[in-house]
Amino acid sequence: IRDLGHSEGRKLIENPLMILQEMIASAMASVFMGHEIAKERKVLDTFIDCTGDLARLLDPVSTTNAWRPYFAKAKYGVDNPLQKHIRVLVEAATPVVQERRRQEAEALEKDLEDICGHLLVIVLVSVHTTSDSSTYLSYFLAAFPQCIDELYQEQLEVKMDSFVRESMRFRADRASVPYTARRDVVLSNGMTIRKGRMIMVNFQSTHLNPGMQGKDPAEFRPWRFVGKGKAATKVGTDFLFFGMGKHACPGRFLAIQEVKTVGALMVSRYSKIELQDPSQKTKALRSLLGEKVPTGLYFTSREAKNE
Repeated sequence: IRDLGHSEGRKLIENPLMILQEMIASAMASVFMGHEIAKERKVLDTFIDCTGDLARLLDPVSTTNAWRPYFAKAKYGVDNPLQKHIRVLVEAATPVVQERRRQEAEALEKDLEDICGHLLVIVLVSVHTTSDSSTYLSYFLAAFPQCIDELYQEQLEVKMDSFVRESMRFRADRASVPYTARRDVVLSNGMTIRKGRMIMVNFQSTHLNPGMQGKDPAEFRPWRFVGKGKAATKVGTDFLFFGMGKHACPGRFLAIQEVKTVGALMVSRYSKIELQDPSQKTKALRSLLGEKVPTGLYFTSREAKNE
């Protein structure tokens, strides 16, 4: 939010994701690696770039090609950008970990590269997705400006939490959350899902179901979940953004905390958030993860600058 800054009048940010990604990466680096390491630019760049690098590594090979697994394995072995990111984390973590081991006289020996490899897995599934959700929260604030003052005046967790959950419910209306069947599964209607087949969940059947969501599920109602005991972290058949059951995203509590923090800072610092091109409202609110949003945002600072 500091990078958005305070300005007289409106300030145009054409790509809010870049700024919010920096903010989320910095916070995640502090949580996962500590404040000392989080200050290093190379570490922040790794937190920001590793998910995109992995996507570029896996994407080019056609999924219909029978040789795909072999091509992917060969490419992964020769041109694996994640090794670069692991080296960055190892280099940054080594002096800090060694000093802590010295101070604590830690006897347990564990491979530092293995530790950083596990850390990178956490980074891969956290920074990019949380930055994306935070970015789209700002677009929903721009699309529904009447909510900003109410959020600012009361800034109660229950209201911000409802706004966050509703923005995720409203946006996630497509098929997503892929699963691969580990065995043959016979559904209640007699349909069989064969072992090895991939399925995807149809979010529309739940997220736009009036029986589950209440009236007007196709409309964005920011306070839909106020007083209903349905926190943004609560998964179930009526909210599949984080999956459900034992496979539900375990990092959702940290992710929601980060997104709510971004939202609270935005409404406390800015009296208005507006779409640069209002005609792109629908596309902006329905953009998929990783898609370029077709419009920027105008931010108008509050008269009294909040530090």
